[in-house]
Amino acid sequence: MNLRLHRRALGALAPVVTCGAATGIGLAASLQGRPGTGALFLAAVCLSFALGGIGAGVAAAVLSYVTASWLFIEPTHSLKLNEEIIVFIGAIVVASVPIVWLLDRNRLTVARLAGTIAEEQRLREELSAGEAVRAQEERRERFLAGATEALTSTLDYEATVVRLAELVVPAGADWCAVDLVEGELGTGEPATHVERGRIDPRTAVALRQAARADGTSAKLVERLPGGAPGSAIVVPLASHGPSLGTMMLVRTSGRPYGEGDLAVAERLARRAGIAFENARLHLATRAARANAEAAATRARRLQGVIDATFSSVSLDEFLRQLLDRLREALGAETATLLTVDEAGEALVVRQSVGWPGAQGLTVPFGSGFAGRIAETRMHDAVRDVADVGLAGAGDLPPGVVSIAGAPLLVEGALVGVLQVGSRTPRGFDEEDVMLLRLVAARAAISVERGQAHEHEQAVAEALQRSLLPGRLPTIDGIETAARYVPGTVGLEIGGDWYDVFELEDGSVGITVGDVMGRGIQAAASMGHLRHVVRAYALECLGPAETLARLDRIASESEIFATVVYAILSPDRMTMRLANAGHPPPLVRTPHGSVRRLDDGRSLPIGSGAGVMFAEATIDVEPDSSLIFYTDGLVERREESIDTGIDRLAALIGGGRSSAHHLVDGIIEELADGAQPDDRAILAVRLQNAPAERMSIEFPPDAAALAAAREGLRDWLRSHGAHADEIFDIVFAVNEACSNAIEHPLDVQDTKIALEAEIVNGRVAVVVNDGGRWRVDSTSRERGRGLGFMNKLMENVEIVRSSDGTSVRLERALAGAATWSLSR
Repeated sequence: MNLRLHRRALGALAPVVTCGAATGIGLAASLQGRPGTGALFLAAVCLSFALGGIGAGVAAAVLSYVTASWLFIEPTHSLKLNEEIIVFIGAIVVASVPIVWLLDRNRLTVARLAGTIAEEQRLREELSAGEAVRAQEERRERFLAGATEALTSTLDYEATVVRLAELVVPAGADWCAVDLVEGELGTGEPATHVERGRIDPRTAVALRQAARADGTSAKLVERLPGGAPGSAIVVPLASHGPSLGTMMLVRTSGRPYGEGDLAVAERLARRAGIAFENARLHLATRAARANAEAAATRARRLQGVIDATFSSVSLDEFLRQLLDRLREALGAETATLLTVDEAGEALVVRQSVGWPGAQGLTVPFGSGFAGRIAETRMHDAVRDVADVGLAGAGDLPPGVVSIAGAPLLVEGALVGVLQVGSRTPRGFDEEDVMLLRLVAARAAISVERGQAHEHEQAVAEALQRSLLPGRLPTIDGIETAARYVPGTVGLEIGGDWYDVFELEDGSVGITVGDVMGRGIQAAASMGHLRHVVRAYALECLGPAETLARLDRIASESEIFATVVYAILSPDRMTMRLANAGHPPPLVRTPHGSVRRLDDGRSLPIGSGAGVMFAEATIDVEPDSSLIFYTDGLVERREESIDTGIDRLAALIGGGRSSAHHLVDGIIEELADGAQPDDRAILAVRLQNAPAERMSIEFPPDAAALAAAREGLRDWLRSHGAHADEIFDIVFAVNEACSNAIEHPLDVQDTKIALEAEIVNGRVAVVVNDGGRWRVDSTSRERGRGLGFMNKLMENVEIVRSSDGTSVRLERALAGAATWSLSR
């Protein structure tokens, strides 16, 4: 603020002072007869700009003009412009502009130079601080590198502990203590204790108690217990597992410990933990080497047994063989394997040898011998179960006196427990326990994989069954039955499916397919394709067009499948069929003959772009049976698929009438325990009686109306109506439906409902829509529809209401059978 005031004061005084000085010097020079007044005032203007800025410069220029015109330019004492004054002003302007510009540039240059010098100074200070930090980090890294080399230069356990203490005293601490434990940290006195340096014993005891209270995390103690001067660091010694002990550092003089020191101590503790673990492993290796060599022969024999049983398809069979061989190798009377239940809170006996009736027995964690092993996840051996309070327990084989067990672990997760027992007192030595642990390790992997496989098998089978129809629909004029049989145990589920559904025009859609692949993915793809087929079928698409659209979806999803899709007409007299690489359906006639439907065949879906799907129309007789199936039912490795189809055709021609009896008989006859693939079969038996009543709902578009006309025509034909009667009725109904599509106002429902029935030889057709018909029509042709209906039908009744418009058409049928029907 003061600087700004000083700047303003200087800007105000500069023009006055400089112009006054220029005037005085000019007057003195005039008295001596020396010119140069213009240069003086020019200098005054430039100096004012330099001192006070542009405002001072302009003020100086104005004062220079006034003074010069008043005192030095003829006529004096006059402020009027003349030639001399104009020349004077122009000279000052022309001369001052470059000078002022140069002064301004110089001032900016000076300011930038000052900023550059300040920035350089700041960078120099930061560089110095960074070099100090790097130097400190380098010293720490050299210390850690030297410590690592010292700790890993020997595998002697005691020497490693001593070296750790000597590394930090006196280099990084005035006192150091290293405590190593054998069991869990904090459960007792340390097994190994080394100290270096001096400290108050009470402070040492307090620090050790604090370390035991929480030995899993490092801590910085800024004030020592008891008020003693100094600071301390307590860090756990651990490698990749639980803490092996603690290291305590105390500094009583000099700089107290900080966060950086704590980080270095943690890194040193981790490296020391690795060195201790290596030393311990070296000791354990030397101690176990003799026992391992002694057990190698027995382990190799048992290993051969394990490898041989891996080829077993059944997990229970594998476990039974494994336990039997283990019992023989260890000279035990019983061998049992328990697995963890689904809740993860108890063990369940999966397989046992020498303990009849044990399978399914539940042992909670922590209860009994196996429960204790599951809880601690440690192997154990007991010479006399009475000494540990296990005698007579229900979770032990009867009469067992000595027992040994080991946990089944896979990547640290408990899978189960393996135990062996003897009914005569004996001690399971280290060699026996080593062999038991080896078998447990191998068995754990097999059990985990087997259970996962069984779970996936169950999930895939449940998924596939859930994606298949829970029950087939009840449809007039047909009887349906289907069966699905998964492949043999030990193999994944497949992608077989079947479906039957009724379409809007009264026809029936039938589809059977098989997705390439196995497992949950195949089952999920199967469910996807099945629903896609049904969705396209409900759009009134034909079989070939339905498969063409399905092929596009399958190609995008990289699904390869065989599919057969058929549409049975409402009168159940014809069937349209498209077959995409699937085994051909079979037809059993009422006379017992069987023929293959090889028409309408194309490549499987997902084969590639541009596949053209064929479609065939087949006549079928009442009381015929249609058989659809997947290749798993007829395919065998040792024979061609045609042989299997011929075998199936022979079974179908055997004379079973009911669709359910037919399907049951086929499954029973073709059952094969070695059959790996899934099997699906669908039977559709055509009944003699036509449908009693027809009901169709369709959207208001031309394609759907064509399908409705075809359905009505087939239904009338099935009731014995003559061709001319069918033409008249269908034409009249078409006019009513067209009016429902084109004429309604205020449409409330987008669906048109068509219902037809025959009562006492008269056909009644009702067309309902959700709108109000126009009274007149702008179309000359469409305006004649009501007249056509009146001429072709005996009775036409139109009812308009707030809910929509209903048209009822009636006519007698000369050739129709008499049916007693109710709405």
